[in-house]
Amino acid sequence: MSNQRRSPRHRVHEFGKIIFSNGKNIVACVIVDASQDGARLMVDTGAAKNASEIPDTFILHHKKAGAFYNAKVVRRTDRTIAVRLLSSLDQSEIDHERVAAVIG
Repeated sequence: MSNQRRSPRHRVHEFGKIIFSNGKNIVACVIVDASQDGARLMVDTGAAKNASEIPDTFILHHKKAGAFYNAKVVRRTDRTIAVRLLSSLDQSEIDHERVAAVIG
């Protein structure tokens, strides 16, 4: 199988949150590796039975970077999700009250 990534991924092992349903659902994850335009996430199985419960598009919060991204699932297994990072969210696009609840 050929590598279809646009840029190389690097192991990062950093904390993140998957946010969907307008911030009503939040699932903790570990960003296992990341590139400029994608990432592989390990889903917290205590918050979701498995990765299939995560919708195809969501907001990813990368805690260490303090950044939020629109993400689209490109591949998934029971515990991991590979995503393409479609765009970063500008501060004006973020509901700051919900953000405070998310990053608490």
